[in-house]
Amino acid sequence: DLQGMIAALKANNLSAIELRTIDGTNVADLDDDKTKAIKKALQEADLTVSCLGTPLGKKQIEDPTATEIERLKKLAATAHAFNCDRLRIFSFYVPAGQAATYRDEVMLRLERLIETADAEGVRLLHENEKDIYGDVLERCLDLHTTFGHKLGAIIDPANYVQVGSDPLDAIVKLDDFVEYLHIKDCRKSDGHIVPAGH
Repeated sequence: DLQGMIAALKANNLSAIELRTIDGTNVADLDDDKTKAIKKALQEADLTVSCLGTPLGKKQIEDPTATEIERLKKLAATAHAFNCDRLRIFSFYVPAGQAATYRDEVMLRLERLIETADAEGVRLLHENEKDIYGDVLERCLDLHTTFGHKLGAIIDPANYVQVGSDPLDAIVKLDDFVEYLHIKDCRKSDGHIVPAGH
């Protein structure tokens, strides 16, 4: 819930939040009234929004793209309402073992999203996530070398561990593109997410 988030940020001396889900509503589904209420509460707490943690690109690669473009436009407006210009995205779920087959389609869809984001005045940041095209380091490098600085990177170290990539290697190799890191931990032995440092 929003007040719980604010209290946690204050307790940990943090000044900004990546908004994802607030009071059970995903940022992609916020209406104008809810957006205004959240903005007011954050301003009163002297907090800012660093990025919208959107679900963009968390779709099957064969799903139609038009809905993602429209969702991006709505999210761009929401981001502007929070004086934020960054949106977290993903690179589409691809069938297991068929990433190479779908590479060109992934790149085409991401290019459309990047072009739309640019026109809407926002910046897209890709997060590595299990089962999407950009889940392993090799394919994240492919994305970022293809799009250069048109696409920023978010490192989720636990997700890299879960797919067999070394998160420290990712931090080094993606350094030119990384805009921020998640603090998230995972046991190598069984892929179980654990509190940071455990």
